[in-house]
Amino acid sequence: MLDFSINYPATNFIVLKNNYRSAQSILDLSTNLIENNSERLINRLPNLKKELIAQTDYKDLDENKYVILQDEILEKLFVLDEIKAKNT
Repeated sequence: MLDFSINYPATNFIVLKNNYRSAQSILDLSTNLIENNSERLINRLPNLKKELIAQTDYKDLDENKYVILQDEILEKLFVLDEIKAKNT
């Protein structure tokens, strides 16, 4: 993906800003997490900023959590525990 424009120089990039699946707080959090990734395609294109805009009725979260877990099993268990806690 990163070399696509090198291999195909006539490429035009279209940035999709509207997100129909997530609340704005989630979009802001994910953008902040990956903003400094130098390998991210959007960061390699000059004069191009990606600003995601939520197009949903989802309520923004009161709090966001950033959790580092050792593997995908612990991640699944953590998410299940969070869901259970919200539903009790």
